[in-house]
Amino acid sequence: MTVTREAKVGDWTQRDRGFKGTPAAIVEPYEDWEHATRPHQATAGAEAPPWQPVHIRLTADAQGRYAPHARALLDHLGQGADKLALGLDAQRILARLITREPAGDPVDHLRYLFVYRPEDESYTALEAPDGTPLYEVRHVGMAVPPGFVARTANAATGAQAADAPARPDIVVTAVIDDAIGVANERFRAGRETRVQHYWVQAVEAVDTTRRPATVAIGQEFDKAELDALLAAAPSEDAFYRALRREAAARAGAPATTAAGRYGAPGFRLPVGQLDTHGTHVMDLAGGAAPGSAPSDRPLVAVEVPAFATLDTSGARLNSFALQALQRILDWADSWTDPDSGETARVSLVVNFSFGIAAGPKDGTGFLEAEMARLIDARNAEGLPTKLVVPAGNTYRDQLTAAARIAADDSRSIDWRVSPADHSVSFLELRLPSEAHPEITLTAPNGDSVTVDGTTAVHAWHTGGSTPVGAIYVRPSPGIAGRTRITLALAPTVGFDPDRRRAPAGLYRVSVRNSGRTALPLWCDVQRDDTPAGYPIHGRQSYLEDAWVRGVDPELKSYDRPTSGSAVCRGGTMSAFATSASPHVFAVGGSHADDTRPGAADPETRAPTRYTAAGPTRGTAARNPALAAISEEGRAHPGVLAAGTYSGSTSLLSGTSAAAPQIARAIADILAADPGADRDTIISRILRAPPRQDARLGAGVAAGLLDERRRPHRRHRL
Repeated sequence: MTVTREAKVGDWTQRDRGFKGTPAAIVEPYEDWEHATRPHQATAGAEAPPWQPVHIRLTADAQGRYAPHARALLDHLGQGADKLALGLDAQRILARLITREPAGDPVDHLRYLFVYRPEDESYTALEAPDGTPLYEVRHVGMAVPPGFVARTANAATGAQAADAPARPDIVVTAVIDDAIGVANERFRAGRETRVQHYWVQAVEAVDTTRRPATVAIGQEFDKAELDALLAAAPSEDAFYRALRREAAARAGAPATTAAGRYGAPGFRLPVGQLDTHGTHVMDLAGGAAPGSAPSDRPLVAVEVPAFATLDTSGARLNSFALQALQRILDWADSWTDPDSGETARVSLVVNFSFGIAAGPKDGTGFLEAEMARLIDARNAEGLPTKLVVPAGNTYRDQLTAAARIAADDSRSIDWRVSPADHSVSFLELRLPSEAHPEITLTAPNGDSVTVDGTTAVHAWHTGGSTPVGAIYVRPSPGIAGRTRITLALAPTVGFDPDRRRAPAGLYRVSVRNSGRTALPLWCDVQRDDTPAGYPIHGRQSYLEDAWVRGVDPELKSYDRPTSGSAVCRGGTMSAFATSASPHVFAVGGSHADDTRPGAADPETRAPTRYTAAGPTRGTAARNPALAAISEEGRAHPGVLAAGTYSGSTSLLSGTSAAAPQIARAIADILAADPGADRDTIISRILRAPPRQDARLGAGVAAGLLDERRRPHRRHRL
């Protein structure tokens, strides 16, 4: 039994553990804060605790071997369903490791996988028969209801260990997004779908008595199943109803309502909307006009849960996105060639059009580091694999600050938290571990607390048992010598009587450097807005500074940071887009042309008002790789692409619309030249000498939207 040590000062309590008992040195602030502020009714009356996705790294036995621990983990899976769940992709990773290690092949990249564990055991490793831990816990995702996870002994699903031969000439385009209209004619060749695999993560349980579970959550559909549903459906609307009905039949309806309580009470983003982010993105990445679909450009898609998209902090998305990429890689490693029927390992281009505002921004963030590791490992095996991500849309949002605090000096940063905010808010500070800081947080109601760099969790209560705020001080994961301080606040409005609300208003964060050398400080506000198409949930908090008063030359507003301001527009790239991997492409957004008065050349493409800027942090500072058009013009915003239903169109703005255009171009290049490296890919896309711009990278790709500018059929309602 663990005992939490506490020391109380006013309304603040210093703890050596998080709110669920996790030691402060390893606690995940976002996951722990969700546990602390979770509505009571979300778990009231539950027969079992929630489950959590846990990213692990296998440890070696006493002889330095990993295969025995891989076998032991599979043995745990076969012994019962109450402690562990694994998807088929994870089982294949273990099987491949067991086969490769005795042959002397490299297996280090096969030590990483996802398992699902009960919430009260998520940080505790399963053990080998001799009592040694089988793995180390690297990351714990936010909880999901127990019915969300396929908790059956599904080890006997035919996990394949043998590596198939490489076929780099086959290029698959993969999309990880939300609410994807897979029945749209842009993704079909006649009546048959071009989507070879489709994983709906949003289905809350899997009935493995009807079909062996290939994934630990949700439900998969292959091409044959999608074609059967298309053939039987008289309309696309009927197809989606049948698809969800089939998924629900496999899943069992009772878990649906319970899952909705986690982050998005009762809400499911309907595919029946006229436009969805996922459909639009997949059309730009791999859609084709009816009758002209390429036979050599297959598609795969993973649809993340709506509640993961609604939480724009990325905390819920992390585990779902990484599981999606692992499953996509598994598909690409066991690809069936429709012509020969043989299994092969094929080339892959993945588009992931999501972004967050706060993080280390040096490539060490959990999700971007793990995605880059998987992508790099596959390229090292001679299989071209590229990941395309948006650079971000927060250039002018006042979410980033950087300062250098002199010895025996201090600096204050003001954080404005909006009223009527139904979501939690986060502010992240990063500073060197050897520093001697004193951080004072003063709330709008006058409550204040001062913390130092000592690892701890500081809880703020204004009455009742539910905290309204917390400060997490711990070593920064992924990089030595740096401390991360995370400030977390409860929603500023709510209707749950069991939940306390944080005061809205101005929070002042004062950092004092009591050391003898200058102290570098990085500060980021996490995304907290509501994505398009979702009910109003979050309202974005932001930084205020009296020195943000310069004239913005483009917008003619008085909100440009001046030289005295800590708030900055440089370094605003998404924390998913800062990897130094040569196989990851961060994409900025531009206007189709620059028609502003005084523009030297009307063909010059200028960055959009929102597209984020580099450089990234760390030693390998980088800007976006390149840019694509994300605004047709200043009077015609957005980019035209498919709506949900065939024949319909919609507009999408943001670097999310620029990234899939580059993904399509990369797939075209790899199909012709699988060995093309990063510089070759960029130069062929740009068709012009590269440059270096903090927001547009090497330049703006031209001509990628020509096909989608053709008129579409009018969609009748």
